[in-house]
Amino acid sequence: MEGRLSSYKNTIAGGIVGFAIIAYGFIFEKDIFDYLQGILEYLEHLEIDEFLIAGVSISAGLLVDLLLNKRQKERYIELQEQRLRVLKATMRTVQDIVNNFLNNLSLFRLEAEDKGALSESSLQMMDSLLQETSGKLNALGELQATPEKPMAGGMVGIDYEREPPPGRSPRQDCPGDCKTRSGC
Repeated sequence: MEGRLSSYKNTIAGGIVGFAIIAYGFIFEKDIFDYLQGILEYLEHLEIDEFLIAGVSISAGLLVDLLLNKRQKERYIELQEQRLRVLKATMRTVQDIVNNFLNNLSLFRLEAEDKGALSESSLQMMDSLLQETSGKLNALGELQATPEKPMAGGMVGIDYEREPPPGRSPRQDCPGDCKTRSGC
């Protein structure tokens, strides 16, 4: 119930103000409409009533734009957070599978070393590749944003080597028009 009411807090505030105006009119026997009409007649006399109407319409349009932009940014942030959660869950699974493979490959490396099946330089290269692959997987699993980069074959991948500057979250890097950018 509380969640529903918080969705309509401005409506509730408007209802409270409206009720207060009605109560004021009944308690003090004042006709609020006559009071407003007097103000409008005074403004008509000063020849600024058109400016007032234009100002009210511009203010209403600005308010609607601000609310829509805020909602769009909130949706963008939520989408990015969901995207990051899915990426992290996927990467934990990939890390588990590939790290198991790398551990098994390490056993084959030890056997190849014992039997002299590979040269020392090949063994060093294998060690380097194992460490590099493990490091890249760990970097992917620790991402706090999902920046994209072009890959071979016209595909798009995650740029795990590029992170936002320290102290800045991906949300702060998001431009106002988030619909046109996928890797903010």
